[in-house]
Parts: sequence; structure tokens; C-alpha cells
Amino acid sequence: MSSEYITFKGSSSGKVVQTTLHPSPGPTEAVVRQTHSGVCGTDLHLSHTGAALGHEGIGIVESLGASAHLISDVKVGDRVGLGWMQKYCGKCRMCLSGFDSMCENSKELWAADNETGSFGKGNVWDVSALRKIPDELESKDAAPLMCAGATVWGAMQRCKVMSHHWVGVVGIGGLGHLAIQFLAKSGCEVVVFSSSDKKRGEAMQYGATEYHTIDEIKSQKGETSELYTSENIKAARGSIKPLDHLFICSGAQPDYSLTPSLLSNAADIVSYMPLMAMCGNVIPLTVDLAPTPVPLAATIFMGINILGVKVCNRTEYEDMFNFCVRHKIRPTIQEYPMTEEGINEAVEALGEGKVHYRAVVVVA
Repeated sequence: MSSEYITFKGSSSGKVVQTTLHPSPGPTEAVVRQTHSGVCGTDLHLSHTGAALGHEGIGIVESLGASAHLISDVKVGDRVGLGWMQKYCGKCRMCLSGFDSMCENSKELWAADNETGSFGKGNVWDVSALRKIPDELESKDAAPLMCAGATVWGAMQRCKVMSHHWVGVVGIGGLGHLAIQFLAKSGCEVVVFSSSDKKRGEAMQYGATEYHTIDEIKSQKGETSELYTSENIKAARGSIKPLDHLFICSGAQPDYSLTPSLLSNAADIVSYMPLMAMCGNVIPLTVDLAPTPVPLAATIFMGINILGVKVCNRTEYEDMFNFCVRHKIRPTIQEYPMTEEGINEAVEALGEGKVHYRAVVVVA
């Protein structure tokens, strides 16, 4: 079966452009009529390529390949979500070990020849990567969960976050505001770090235990040495309780050193390593293509683990959806029309930091 649908791609100018594709779905693929899509920071990275954009999609299955039923129970008419992963092989070591988000043969949106994403009015997706959406979740709320939510949830599973843990969240944007809600409803003490005080009220409403601005941290820790001795760590930490985990949700990676570096703009960025508990986990959740210095001294003398997490595994999506339903967790969103003009407006607003938490484009 061949389909025709409108989709939106990046371009060399960085503008999102409309195009029409006529794909031929394979035996295990589905044609999905798109209704909603979240807008992710990774779309900004890909907007200068010719790849199709969008990976926080919600839509309705319109047709299925002849062999789709052999690998999935998705049916025509189902409302499904699609995310960063476009296909899982189900056969590699990672898939067979329960870590299919790291599938060694996966199809992902980084592919330069990718022609189908969630920015559009329809797409073709392998059924192995489609997730059914519970009736209790509206599509506009479910869309940001497919990447932003799945990234935070995946980090919580990899780190084995427990209810007695103290968890830091750096940055309160699309990922950060979901991280606060997920962690707070899991029973954790959530310590939020932000560049300014303007989101303090909202962070506390989402469930934060503490809120600190960079200036507050800098003023209380004073001058410290770069040596990771117990005395220096305690002096740099100040009154903050040691963090078992630190989720980096800001657009730019922070300075990880014990004191601000003279070689960067870190004078305006808090130093996070001394805030960690011994053997704590630091998890960068946003994609930064620039090189990031690794604080080897902290990883050695404090036993800090720096973990990479892409998204959660397939079975964990259902757990996340049910968790959101049970605890009434919803993303804070701004809606834009699923048009060339609307998508460019959303992407531009995201790039300028003007989106209030998460943008969602909607088919009229």
C-alpha cells in the first residue's frame, strides 16, 4: 500500500519546510495519521539538515503491513505514540537483555536519509516502536512524554531512584518540569537549581523540596580549593544535603568542577560536583554536541558516575503512562498549528527560550 502525506523537514537555512512523500510501508510498518507532536531541543540540532523532524508524536493507526501482527498487538484504529526510536530489531544483545533503547540495529532520527517524523500529518513507523496511549491521557499531554518524559523516566530506572533519595534537577524547562513531578510523586526530595528566581513558585507547585539560584549557591560556598578533600567538599556544599542523583536538564552543560574555571563562562554557573553524595550519579539528559570536559578528579575521589541515558525501554513506556495517569501528572504546554508557519514559530520560540516548558504542534 502506498500513501501520500505532508511532512516537514529541516533545511540548510534552518527553516522547516513542507514536503510531500509517497512511501511504501514495509511488512512490519504502520501508516499513522498524525494528530499531535511535541517539539524537542534535538529538533533544533536537526533543523539544519534535510531530515524529517519530530519524535514526540501521537496519532491513529490507519493501516498495517502484512507481518505487523507477528511482532506487535497494535491494531488499526489504535491511538499510538512514537518517539526517538523508529525501529527495534528485537534480536541483538541489548534487546534480548531488556535494554532495547540501546538496540544495536535500531533506526533512529539521526539518520540523514530519514524521511518520516512526527512533524507532519502522517508517517510510516515500524510497529515495534509504536506505543499504545491510555485513554486517560489526552494526546496533547501524551506527546511530550514520548521523548522528554521517556528520557527522565529512563534515567530514573537506570539510576534505580528510590523514595528516600535526594535528587537535584538543573534547569526547569521541558524536561526539568517533568523531572520534578516524576521525582516528587516517587517520594524523592527534589532540589532544583536555576539561573534565576522566576520559576521558584512553579517549581514548588510541581513538587520541589528546595529551590536554589546560582547566586545563592555561590554566596554560601565561598572560596574553595580544587582539591577533593572532605573539608573542601563540605565547604563547597554549604547547607545543601548531599545529592544521590543530579539530573542535568538545562540546554547548556554546567561546570562540573569544584570551583568556577577561569577558562570559561563558569563564573556564572554553579559548580555541582561537591553537591553530590559519594558514589552519586550525574545524568546529562539534554543533547549538547559541543565537547564537555570530564571531571576525572571528582569521578575518582568522590566515586561519581556520569551516566548517559537516551530514552526508556519499550516496557517502561507503559509504566510511565500509568504513573502519569495515577498521579495526575501532565506537562505544561503551549500549542501551535501543524503548519509550516506554526512549526517554524514553535522551533524559533524554543531556540530563543520563549516556550513555557513544552511546545506541542497540533493538526487542525
